Amino acid sequence: MRHLTKFAALPTALLLLAACGPDDSEPDAGEPDVPDDAAEEGEPIVLGLLPDLSGPLAVGGIPAARGYEAYYEHLNETEGGVAGRPVEMISQDTGYDPQQSVQVYRDMREEIDLVGFVLGEVPTSAIADLVDEDGTVAGVITKDAQVARQEHMFASFSPNSADFANAVHWIVEEHGGEVGIGVLHTTAPFSEGGMSGIEAAVDNTDAEIVASETYALGDTDFSEQIRSLAAADPDWILAPVGPADTPAAMGAALAQGLEVPWLTNAGGFTSEVLEGDAGPYMTEHLTVACDKATWGEDVPGMATLQEVVAERAPDMEGEANLVSGWAMAMLTHALLEAAAEEHGEITGETVRASLDQLEEADMQGIVPDVSFADDQIPHREIRMCELDADSVDGLTPVTEHFVHPTAEEL
Repeated sequence: MRHLTKFAALPTALLLLAACGPDDSEPDAGEPDVPDDAAEEGEPIVLGLLPDLSGPLAVGGIPAARGYEAYYEHLNETEGGVAGRPVEMISQDTGYDPQQSVQVYRDMREEIDLVGFVLGEVPTSAIADLVDEDGTVAGVITKDAQVARQEHMFASFSPNSADFANAVHWIVEEHGGEVGIGVLHTTAPFSEGGMSGIEAAVDNTDAEIVASETYALGDTDFSEQIRSLAAADPDWILAPVGPADTPAAMGAALAQGLEVPWLTNAGGFTSEVLEGDAGPYMTEHLTVACDKATWGEDVPGMATLQEVVAERAPDMEGEANLVSGWAMAMLTHALLEAAAEEHGEITGETVRASLDQLEEADMQGIVPDVSFADDQIPHREIRMCELDADSVDGLTPVTEHFVHPTAEEL
């Protein structure tokens, strides 16, 4: 972490408290001290961004990074940044590789105040100890609950475990109690989290897992897994997978003539997939468990999002993963404001100390409001969306947001 050399401009209320208090008062042991070398108003807040720009999650990482950057470019232009300080960003590609992730974090750690976001649990796990060692905090774009629960991490999305538990209950309630489920998943933690949610919901319903097939991240041929799933004659196939894997797997299903409904969540979908050969098949067969607003939806934060993207990233209009980056930037902003209000200064340490004090961040309908007052899971709500080739982001909601008690326990 960087060490700054100027005094902070403290809020008026804090200055009054300092003036009235005794000179020899002891600081609260639970509160981080405002350092003597804290930044003055106008000193940039520097956020490190660690997206995957070249690895297996790049299809989501590129637009997520652009959405995050666009948010702060707009905030700097319209409000001058946060608490009188402009926001600067240093972005490095992790390649979704643990060694590369460690190296790029080491390269930036002296220049940043905190990690604005890191994409995926593999890079996050690789740098977790270093972030903790630095006493700072990292935003994570991941749907792995175990990563999100670390005290020096914060996420803005529902975890895979909750998404797929909710999804199983929805299938059972909407389509009949005795449901045979086939599962396609990888051994990566985010996917295993989805599998745990499916298993938890199956234990509480009449659904049954009739087949479970795995693959390795980076695989492109899913023919063998599809044959095995088809042989089990499932009523549904659930896929807690990455965004590039859903069209590849469903393309194999199309080639084999498999007429079964599929379900993934936001982590397994990007609107670009509808442009491929499997697009029409996916539109007919795939349901997505969504936790973000759809493009153009009538929610408070959508107008600004659309306006900024039209100006700064017009080639990514409607991209769901861009919305993910924007939502992550919104949550980071809320935590930066909380640190300034609660501790009088924005540093990695004060943002970290503010996490469990965040009772509700107003996410303006982009995602459900976030609270860390009870635990580090931001929320567990989803809604079901169908694919719609005529919509900008390829999705149309078919339910309201909901959460099942099984998901609440995960």
